[in-house]
Amino acid sequence: MHFTSIFTVALAALASAQSPVGYVPSVSQSLNVRYGNQTIKANQTLTQAASSVAPVIGLNGTANGTYIVALVDLSIPLALARSATNATLVAGLGANRTTRLHWLQTGVRQSSNGSFTWNTTALAPYGGPMPPAGDVPHTYAFYLYRQPSADFTLPSRVNYTDLRTTNRINYNLTALTAAVGNAPIAANYFLVQNTNSSATAPAANRTTAAPTTSSTAASTARPTNASTTPAVTPARGAAAANGVAAGVFALVGVAGAVLLL
Repeated sequence: MHFTSIFTVALAALASAQSPVGYVPSVSQSLNVRYGNQTIKANQTLTQAASSVAPVIGLNGTANGTYIVALVDLSIPLALARSATNATLVAGLGANRTTRLHWLQTGVRQSSNGSFTWNTTALAPYGGPMPPAGDVPHTYAFYLYRQPSADFTLPSRVNYTDLRTTNRINYNLTALTAAVGNAPIAANYFLVQNTNSSATAPAANRTTAAPTTSSTAASTARPTNASTTPAVTPARGAAAANGVAAGVFALVGVAGAVLLL
């Protein structure tokens, strides 16, 4: 009976998870995400085309104050990342995976219909998913944070304006959580797999961005690129696996002419 109860509780926890199971931070409240006419459910599979433009996001119920939303790919192959000597790589989902920032927007407020709007420029303009051809499905996770104050700003030592910048690789959600000072209150995630024989960037990654976009975001460290692939195997979702001391983002480059992820 005791085992059955534990198993039942575990299943309920998995069913209620709105962030990827086994990854930190873990969130149970759902962030409403709509691409076009399609409202996504956690772990739903989308096409690159369907997710190439920033979605409409919102919460059920009243959400007073100001918020921050981040979208991160948790499935970047470490084989595509280069690190500086002694640099710490952020663990993604599964062995030999790291992360990439796809969107970071501050100044988000709820409108009368429950959806969020903003009139501030994005710290990282929205760039649609573009996993490598032939790779496993990539997991793209949204996290919504309460912004400490309307005039709150994140450290701005790294520029994420360019959708192709390597600064977005190895993005540390634990450091973002520390910088904001609170855990995310809502989340959602979806999967995208590139089944083409060759990858082509969605329009959002080539020339366009989400409404009200722009410049920089939180980081206090940017290692210099090295010439060798890091020999590490991050554990899936380990709390310590997000790797960098609180408030520090270890940022690494991407090997050669690698397509956007």
